[in-house]
Amino acid sequence: MPPNRPARVLELDPAAAAFLDLLLDLGHLDDAMLNQVNDRLLDVDSGAPSAGAHPIDLAAVKRIAAGVIVDRLPETDGEYQRAFDREWPLLFG
Repeated sequence: MPPNRPARVLELDPAAAAFLDLLLDLGHLDDAMLNQVNDRLLDVDSGAPSAGAHPIDLAAVKRIAAGVIVDRLPETDGEYQRAFDREWPLLFG
């Protein structure tokens, strides 16, 4: 059995945390997608020279969340895709 390791906790700056909440509220992220965002943020943070030293900023969260959402777009219906196309510049521009 592998040794117990403490769970890593991401620290997001307030704007980054609020942005993830907004994406959840707007329906652009569900719980599974949020888990993907968190996993990717952990990967990026653990590879940084100063991993865990600073909160993850809004730009990094936007980049990762956009990738997760775009990966899921082919599975969504046309109505969602059109709505997302309208909101993209406001959220990620």
